Amino acid sequence: MPLSSKHPAYAEAAPDWKIVRDTHAGERQVKAAGTEYLPASSGMIAAGFLDGASGTALIGRQRSDGQVEAVAGAACFSEGQAQYDAYLCRAVFHPLVAASAEALIGIMHRKPPTIALPEKLEPLRNDCTQDREGLATLLRRINEEQLLTGRIGLLLDVRGELGPEALPFLSTYTAESILNWGVDRDASPGKLLFAVLDESGDQLQDDLSYRHQQRYLVLGNAATPFVQQSAADGAELPAEGYVAAAVSDTDDAADLPFKAPQIAGNGLPEIPFVTIGAKDLQWAPDAPPLLRVASMALAIYRGEADYRHALFMQGQETLVTIGAKQASAYAEPGEVVRGRPILLGANGRIDLDLGGDAKFIGVSAAGLSAMRQAIEDDKRAAAEMGAQIIGDRSGGAESGDALEIRVAARTATLSSVALAGAQGLERILKMAAIWVGANPDEVKITPNLDFAGSPITGADILQITQAKSMGLPLSWASIHDWLARKGFTAKTYEEEEDQIGAEGPSGIDHNGGPALDDATTDKAA
Repeated sequence: MPLSSKHPAYAEAAPDWKIVRDTHAGERQVKAAGTEYLPASSGMIAAGFLDGASGTALIGRQRSDGQVEAVAGAACFSEGQAQYDAYLCRAVFHPLVAASAEALIGIMHRKPPTIALPEKLEPLRNDCTQDREGLATLLRRINEEQLLTGRIGLLLDVRGELGPEALPFLSTYTAESILNWGVDRDASPGKLLFAVLDESGDQLQDDLSYRHQQRYLVLGNAATPFVQQSAADGAELPAEGYVAAAVSDTDDAADLPFKAPQIAGNGLPEIPFVTIGAKDLQWAPDAPPLLRVASMALAIYRGEADYRHALFMQGQETLVTIGAKQASAYAEPGEVVRGRPILLGANGRIDLDLGGDAKFIGVSAAGLSAMRQAIEDDKRAAAEMGAQIIGDRSGGAESGDALEIRVAARTATLSSVALAGAQGLERILKMAAIWVGANPDEVKITPNLDFAGSPITGADILQITQAKSMGLPLSWASIHDWLARKGFTAKTYEEEEDQIGAEGPSGIDHNGGPALDDATTDKAA
């Protein structure tokens, strides 16, 4: 098979990825797609609009004898093309997908994730990718890709043989670059057998110019038949375990230069590649969470185009003359000339025969208000789907249980994205720990799941402490943890106890801090 071959699931999901990518990129990208997102009207086609797919004119032309003949392969300027260009130019595309993605990422990362690492992997906390990104920044980028396409890949990358103190780095692969894969369904269900990743891109040349280079990275298990059949002659492969091959400027899957990446002479028993979906870590691509917003943005875009076109046409009234026989200064005496240009405004005039008439006609504005209302309704629906996913209910009071249920229901997607992203990053870092001889159990990624951001008040604290004094089975340590999660304190429970113990009988610490009342001091003790 050629390396560019795509998995059936890839081919099925790719159109959705393109819609979200284009709408996220903004107006320029959407308008560059032309009729893919904004079809031409029947009037534009009748006026000679060029078919972007075939590049041929859609109408004929009139010969000198009055007959009409087809124009094959005509790619010239036409009135229909001019009309479509103006139609496209006046259309307004609202960046709803980009705004929604930014808002949702801001909500998800309003508090930083908690990241625990073994000591040997600590350098990765602030420098884990080739772009010197930290793990928190990488997790933010992972979440963004999850929202846009519902898929991103993470590779534990090692280029060349590394010494005992070296660490691998993390490489990310968008949904579009994960072309093909195979998963074991028998001996080890879910185990990755091979994957083909597209690393093509513009490469800097010696003369500082750029050239697009086709490049593939093939990951595999040495025991997989595909690897054994595709490996180049003489390649030294282990009996099993992770191997990889990078090839450029070729699409041939034969004679691949597989090697076993190693750190201090150690390889890995499995392929260190993880795909992160919108809901889980399965290989089947998830539907993009923002696809509905993207589709609504395109619907609004088409509605805006029609609305702006109707506004333009309403302001372009047409002069109609009835019974007019316009005389020209260039006509011979007694010659009646029709179709001469009519001048309007300053220094212009219209000559009409006795009994003639002239008037302006224009497009009716009867449907404009309905078109505008439909656009506003679509905007509200798109906002509900995306940026305002956890907005407060307008008016009315609700109980704490109702509020909790409503927020939980409306943030289910965000919770799934956050949990899947953290689990994927944790899994790949556990593989890194195994590779360098650290304890993988010390790796723990805990995402922020407090999306509502409800503030804590003094009344809340008072109610909790009163409930505890009346027998609520809740420790002061748990209450402190709750206060810390709400941002009320940055100290640990032990630090708080030490601080309270350092305060004198008056309740004032060495720095002159405020006093605590006796009841609070007794409870803290």
